[in-house]
Amino acid sequence: MRKKRAQSAVEMMIILAVGLAILIGILNIFFKANDSFSGQLESKKARAAVDAVADAAGMLYQQGAGSKTRVYVTLPENVNHINLTQRLVLINFNSGGNPRDVYRSLDFNISGSLPADEGSLWVYLESREGYVQVSSNSTG
Repeated sequence: MRKKRAQSAVEMMIILAVGLAILIGILNIFFKANDSFSGQLESKKARAAVDAVADAAGMLYQQGAGSKTRVYVTLPENVNHINLTQRLVLINFNSGGNPRDVYRSLDFNISGSLPADEGSLWVYLESREGYVQVSSNSTG
C-alpha cells in the first residue's frame, strides 16, 4: 500500500514539474514578444518624431528666413539624447537594453535642442538665414 502512495506522489511531482517547465517556457516566449513589440513601438515613435521635425524644417527652409511653424511630436521612452546639428536630426534611445539611433539627413543646416524626456510636446521651428532653428519654447 505504501509503494502505491509513494509511486503516486512521484508521478504527481513529475507531472507538476513538466507543467511548470511548460508554463515557464510560455511565459518566456510571452515576455520576449512583449519586449519586441515595445521596441517596435518606441522605434515608430522616434521615426514619427524625426520625420515630423525634418519635414517641417524642410518646408520652412524652402519658404525662407522668418517663416515659423510648430509640430506636435511624441518622444519614445528611454531617450539618451536628441541631436539637431548641422544637417542631421537624430534621436538616440535605449530599446531592449540596446541603444538605437533613428535619424534623417537634411540638405540644409538645422540647429537647436529638445528635452530628452518621454512624452508629447510642441516643437517650434523658425527659418533663419541659412538654417532652421528648433526649440521646445516659442520665440514669439
